Amino acid sequence: MVGLCGLIHNNDGENEIAYRFREKFWNLGYGIEIAKGLIDYSFEKLNFELVTADAYFLNKKSIKIIEKFMLFDKEFYNQKDNCLDRRYKLTKIKWMQNRN
Repeated sequence: MVGLCGLIHNNDGENEIAYRFREKFWNLGYGIEIAKGLIDYSFEKLNFELVTADAYFLNKKSIKIIEKFMLFDKEFYNQKDNCLDRRYKLTKIKWMQNRN
């Protein structure tokens, strides 16, 4: 098993892409491919108008992946995980504009 990925609802009820890889598969490009695939699927197959992604504020590698596609929205305290997270957002319109 390499890891897992999926689409969830964040604590604000928005659609969120999510992924996690086993450490031995870090830095191999899977994160970028999975993030792009989840975004494409969200907009093209599920017809979402907005997708988000949350990351622990010190997880620089995950943030770097997310920032390739999304814009920073806010930093917030995640009570469930007892940490500071960052939220990023992307609209379908922006995604389609950047693909052309």
